[in-house]
Amino acid sequence: MKKILLVEDNETIIMGLKYSLEQEGFQVISAKTAKESKEKLDNKSIDIVLLDVSLPDGNGFEICKEIKEKNLEEKYSIEFLPFGLGLKELDRFDVVILCPHLKVELDKALKNQTINKPLYLLPPKMYGLMKFDEIIVDIEDVMKMYQENPVVPVKFPGEDNLLRITRGVAYRHVHPSK
Repeated sequence: MKKILLVEDNETIIMGLKYSLEQEGFQVISAKTAKESKEKLDNKSIDIVLLDVSLPDGNGFEICKEIKEKNLEEKYSIEFLPFGLGLKELDRFDVVILCPHLKVELDKALKNQTINKPLYLLPPKMYGLMKFDEIIVDIEDVMKMYQENPVVPVKFPGEDNLLRITRGVAYRHVHPSK
């Protein structure tokens, strides 16, 4: 069983990602600070590291730099969460699904620039609970809705308030007639 070190300070995100990853057969160890993550990297046999960019005592880039300086890249696979791809990289993607806590950052970005790419904020109560195939169905529908009406972020009908959305399956499976 592969072990994942999840470095994230938001408890809701930890719970959602931990649940999803455990359902896929991974063992998840979490750390809420850069210091705690370094201790766990030194003391545990970790296969994959998922890093948040912003941490209370540092950031994921510093942890990644340390892994590279110690020549541990062969030992650890690194992916930045949540907004590590950056707005300059959006052209590489067909659609971008954002973690729910990025709403404020997305709102700031939309004030400062035009984004010509479908962006979808995953509602917090769905985050980590939907199976991957259900997310794929939502992504297909988000892309279709964006082609018909290029508004960012893309929202499903009746889902303007992210905090009230509680579905655990794709939108079209809950509302087949819409």
